Amino acid sequence: MKKILMLTLSFLALAAVQYATTAWAEDENQRACRTALEEVKKTGAIMERAAPIIRQCEKDSAKVLFGRALRLQAAAREALSNRRCLEALRLTAGARRHTFAALKLCGDNSGDTSAPLPDDLGHMLKD
Repeated sequence: MKKILMLTLSFLALAAVQYATTAWAEDENQRACRTALEEVKKTGAIMERAAPIIRQCEKDSAKVLFGRALRLQAAAREALSNRRCLEALRLTAGARRHTFAALKLCGDNSGDTSAPLPDDLGHMLKD
């Protein structure tokens, strides 16, 4: 009887540890997904504001960079919809880097200030 009681207690302890670990992992994944969703939205907003500037830019390399950014952002949204949240974060960060690089190329107009970057994007590029 004592062995059965000890086995039962051991099983319950193991089940409790496994449940706690699973709950913690689910909580971490939920946090990662919330963060990924926020970051994908922020990147989307940045890209929406940047798109007209890059479309008017005469530098083809900026347009190529922005095209890559669009593909990365689409992949980030797909990854997020499939609950691959860390992958979504990585992809949206890449999309943001490509967008900022394209904006920097467009903002370098050899002294031409006729089309400066909007303040909300310009201050982000100073980093």
